[in-house]
Amino acid sequence: AEETKEDKISRIRSQIEQRLAKVKQVQQVLAEIKQNGVDNLSFEKYTILRPILNAVIDQQEPSPKRRKTSHSLPSASTSTFDVVATPPTVEVDSQTSTTSTTRKSNRKRIPSLKASETTAPIPRPSPVAIQQEIIVDDESSRDSRAEERERDQIVASQSQAVQKQTYVLCGTVLNKEQASELDYMCRKMGAKLSVKMTPQVTHVITPVDQEYIARRTMKFSSGIVCGAWIVGFPWVQKCIEQLGFVDEVDYEVRGDHTAVDGPKLGRLAKNNASTGILSNLYIYLHGQYKSPNPSKSELTNLVKWGGATVLKQVPREEELTKKSDSKKNLSNTIVIVDGDVSKEDIRSLSKTSGCNPLKFAWLLDSVSAYQLKDRQSYVARSSKK
Repeated sequence: AEETKEDKISRIRSQIEQRLAKVKQVQQVLAEIKQNGVDNLSFEKYTILRPILNAVIDQQEPSPKRRKTSHSLPSASTSTFDVVATPPTVEVDSQTSTTSTTRKSNRKRIPSLKASETTAPIPRPSPVAIQQEIIVDDESSRDSRAEERERDQIVASQSQAVQKQTYVLCGTVLNKEQASELDYMCRKMGAKLSVKMTPQVTHVITPVDQEYIARRTMKFSSGIVCGAWIVGFPWVQKCIEQLGFVDEVDYEVRGDHTAVDGPKLGRLAKNNASTGILSNLYIYLHGQYKSPNPSKSELTNLVKWGGATVLKQVPREEELTKKSDSKKNLSNTIVIVDGDVSKEDIRSLSKTSGCNPLKFAWLLDSVSAYQLKDRQSYVARSSKK
């Protein structure tokens, strides 16, 4: 049956939409390359550009003999990416075309003879020369295939390295709209979204004011001791705009309303493989820690991730003084209580442990500043009459 006018228009429209979709994909990949560089390009994005780059290389190289399929991506500043938005649509059988044109290009051109020179015989290549030429072509083809396999292995290894750099994002005190945008970003860019704070979280996302000061939460404090990036929500918006992960430095939170530089110091400490801010401390958490205070499990995780040892029972002074390094043990042992504690409990804890119990604010303020605060300023006083 002959194709009707409406069917033809529908078919052409479908082809145009498919090509526009491919062009849009290419533009998105180019934007990612411009932002993050070629080395950070994922293997999936590379496969989008590969056939287009091969076609462009075919157009740019005049000699078929020198044609090689390139598997390495040029930098974003090269002119190659200026023309990939309109890729050629015709593909040529590379094996047939290369073999025939290579033989032609290897033979010397013979100038046309004048009428007075027609008596001279026209030289013809001998069968031996033709056979040698074919052997050379076969060796060149094998070398080209070997180089191609080597480049494929390099690209595959680079792709695996990029995939290992997993982004694990965790939001804190985000409103409904911000949480929706964060979820959209994770789905589009292949990042993992964690509801709970864990040491595997790489980025904690939080709202900020104009000075990039954030509200202190347990996720915020836990992110500091874990060395995660603490970034403002504008970082998420910029990543969505650029269709890729952007540099976090300009979006790093400065601190909370009690101290500054804690997020940066915590992150740098992890990068330098330094010990945690609470290392070599022995901490006992006394009390129920009911809402609105942080829960006991949250404080326990904060203490562990900060490098301290969590004690399961009240430390006893007589046991600490039996050891040769008793001064060190006494100074490194800390009892922390919640806000709902009686005077009798405070006196009992002080007598048993040999140290003054501290408010849990000492722990949070020390983390916020990434510096251990003076304990005397946080000695617990009973809130009960």
